[in-house]
Amino acid sequence: MADLHQMMVDLAQLIEHQGEILNVIEVNVAKTKHFTSAAEKELISARKAQWSAHKRMCCLTVMMLCIVMIVIFPIMFGTQS
Repeated sequence: MADLHQMMVDLAQLIEHQGEILNVIEVNVAKTKHFTSAAEKELISARKAQWSAHKRMCCLTVMMLCIVMIVIFPIMFGTQS
């Protein structure tokens, strides 16, 4: 009878320990959800910044080409007197 009682006590301890482990897992899942949400917002922000930088670089390239054309064309096709 004492062995049966000890088995039940051990079983209760195991169940309690597993419950604690499940609680830890639940907390970790909640934290992961929060961090994933924050990471998604940061990725969206980074994508917008990347698009803005790309757009700015394209505009600068077009402006530089225009300036080069304004400087080079008169030299190459200047009127000869």
